[in-house]
Amino acid sequence: MSYPTPDNDTLADRFVAAGHEGDDIEADRVLAGLSERLFGIASEPLEIGRYVVLRRLGSGGMGVVYLGYDRELDRNVAIKLLRTRNSAGEANERASARLLREARALARIDHQNVIAVYEVGTDKGAVFIAMERVLGQTLAAWQRQQDRSWREIIELYTQAGRGLAAAHAAGLIHRDFKPGNVLIDDGGDDLELRARVVDFGLARSCDAANADDLRGQGNASIQTAAGPIQDPENSASASASLTATGVLLGTPAYMAPEQIEGRHADARSDQFSFALALYEALVGERAFVGDSVRTLHAAVLGGQRRPPPRSRAIPGWLHRLLDRALSSAPERRFPSMLALLAELERGLERRRRRSLVLGGLGLSIAAALIGSAAARPERCTGGEAAISEVWNPERRVALRAAFLATDKPFAAKASEQAERRLDLYASQWAAMHDNACAATHLRGEESSAALDLRMLCLGRRKSELDALIEVFAEDHLDPRIVSRAVEASDALAPIDSCADIEALAATEPLPDDPRRRAQVDALRRELAAVKAQRDAGHYDTALVRAKAARDSADKLGYRPLRAEAASLLGSLLGLVGDAEGAAVALDEAFTDALASGHTQVGAWTAITAVHTVGVIGHHSDEGRRWAHLAEPLVDRLGRPPRARATLSSNLGNVAVVQGKLDEAEELFTAAIEQAETSLGSDDILIAKTSANLGAVYRRKGELQRALTAYRRAGSILEANFGPRHPVMATLANNTAVVLQKMGDDIGAEQNYRRVLALGGSSIAAHSPTLGHSHNNLGELLLERGDLNAAAEHYGEAIEIWEAALGDRHPLIAHALIGLGRALLADGNAEEAVALFRRALELREAAKVGNADLDEARAELETAEAALKAQADSI
Repeated sequence: MSYPTPDNDTLADRFVAAGHEGDDIEADRVLAGLSERLFGIASEPLEIGRYVVLRRLGSGGMGVVYLGYDRELDRNVAIKLLRTRNSAGEANERASARLLREARALARIDHQNVIAVYEVGTDKGAVFIAMERVLGQTLAAWQRQQDRSWREIIELYTQAGRGLAAAHAAGLIHRDFKPGNVLIDDGGDDLELRARVVDFGLARSCDAANADDLRGQGNASIQTAAGPIQDPENSASASASLTATGVLLGTPAYMAPEQIEGRHADARSDQFSFALALYEALVGERAFVGDSVRTLHAAVLGGQRRPPPRSRAIPGWLHRLLDRALSSAPERRFPSMLALLAELERGLERRRRRSLVLGGLGLSIAAALIGSAAARPERCTGGEAAISEVWNPERRVALRAAFLATDKPFAAKASEQAERRLDLYASQWAAMHDNACAATHLRGEESSAALDLRMLCLGRRKSELDALIEVFAEDHLDPRIVSRAVEASDALAPIDSCADIEALAATEPLPDDPRRRAQVDALRRELAAVKAQRDAGHYDTALVRAKAARDSADKLGYRPLRAEAASLLGSLLGLVGDAEGAAVALDEAFTDALASGHTQVGAWTAITAVHTVGVIGHHSDEGRRWAHLAEPLVDRLGRPPRARATLSSNLGNVAVVQGKLDEAEELFTAAIEQAETSLGSDDILIAKTSANLGAVYRRKGELQRALTAYRRAGSILEANFGPRHPVMATLANNTAVVLQKMGDDIGAEQNYRRVLALGGSSIAAHSPTLGHSHNNLGELLLERGDLNAAAEHYGEAIEIWEAALGDRHPLIAHALIGLGRALLADGNAEEAVALFRRALELREAAKVGNADLDEARAELETAEAALKAQADSI
């Protein structure tokens, strides 16, 4: 710093005078000047503005920080003074502007977790900032001081996060968050630690262009602003620096991917840096490693995180939160710092609630010990008897008789598979019932409150099972219910969720009023019956009851129940094709679920909305938004495999709608892998997803891979449903299409005829799928030259599609053109012209693409020319 230095004699006189007057501050200032003159030690400024400089606190790439004294207000301050470095005037101007920007940014924020700025000014051509003097240390130093529990770490990082959120609310981003830029003020009392975010030297307005941020500096020596009071011995924190080609670096260790690439940085970039620092504090190691800036940045950009050490265990929910915040893509992170902090606080609150629920542990253990001698083994063995009230030999016989009475070729297999699933469900229910009882009354592991929560959950599962069996055992059973029996059995709510005490305790408790409680219980039994009808395929009846149940739930005003009713209604509206109505109901359900802590309903509502809104409603971007909402809730539930796999599969269907086939392939593959690890290799979800994957491969022209995916789906479906089930028709038709494109006409014809063989017995005589196979088989026979047989199948397709879809549906045009070609090839140009004209009319009315219109026009022109030629020859 180029401050003028008084001569030695003047300084010495002032030093002596200060000593006589007892002015230690003045004496220290003068001594600094003498040291430079007499011993060649670099001088420090004696005054900055109105502040007396007491001593240096630290320094960094941009400036030096001093402890100063404000004579006017009688307080100590921290003063940051810009480092000149003897650089050109333009460079000094840029540095000065940067420091002023920091001061102005800080001055706009009034928050207890952000350092307070008192004044910004210039002195002898140098810019300075006078700010709050914090007694304490940096967060980095606090972390190194001793081992800290994850709760202690989260407490201080949450405070720092609030400071960042306050900056974001003021329209600013920090862009250089790290433990060295957070100060811990202990105030002399460890119980009142307070974190303050500092050093906004890299801050920008959130809506300002970032074109000049750090672009092109990925492999350079990046100098960062100094922390206001960081002690010199702590400034080279190992956790905040890297050594590359001999240069000490700070910021690169905490940069978000978009900053590394020089792209626009926003509040989510601060979130990434925050999560990196928090991860390191919790785990004791960096999430990304590299022996140089280049290799470090490559690891960050490639998402190559090293696994955390087993010695530093942190809760699973916290791992999942960090996973999301450290997403390479900003859009997959939390939408804001406040959202991240809210999730942190929810996690801590769940732990506290669980502690309260388990708070009776000591008393339970004592009770168990006192009563252990008298405890009988049969005390907690009532689960099997309880569940036999709804699933027993009598109802098994009734179910089997109802199924077989439909006389469907797949009824016996459906009965066998449904019974097997219901047996397993009942067995799991009984085991959970007895385990919950034993955990409280025998082992003393859980309180009575926890037992109450688990039993309420099991009671709902029992009602759901009872309602489904009631539908299955109906007299004069609808064959459609038999065809959906296996899937309906799989759709029963999982038993293991009744062991998640944290999630159960987080849900808004039942009303205190016994009358309202009874109404809630009755309405939940009604919802179980409606769900059973929905899963069994009785959409129309279920929809009427669901609307009535939603209205009743609204009147009761118990939010978890409102969420359950609205979610069920939304799913049904989607199934009957009312995507807009479904979106409204699902949004209502999601809001009530979040407001009442009903995470399970919230998660499944969002998962359902991905498909209902994104695929059925053709609002792809909204479907993706629902997926982002679903992800943290699925994480909060412990990432149950069926939920994870269904979410990936639904999002894959959204990608298909958008034509993003590569992404769809990745999502379907991920869904299959997720399901295989926990649900088994023969789960129906895997079969359905494999079929979807086959369709993607077919559209991409990867026919052999499509065939492999279809065959895998077929083997799983046949094992679960049998060869005569309706689902096998669609799969056989799709397999035949692939074989036909591959040139295997024999294999294609076998599969088409397999579909036709199911017509009238397994599938309706006017099923659109049956029409597809007739049409496709007609095409195959036409290519073979069997004109009469081809015309017969095209005619069947037209008749089926007209009956099923109406006589104006554009799909009929395919069969009309095929039949016209067969007739034209057989010399009947007049009828061919009529067919082609009708096909063109259907396609024009439907406003199909130009390629389809051109095809119809070309066929019509050809037929008209042939007809004219016939007339001319007469």
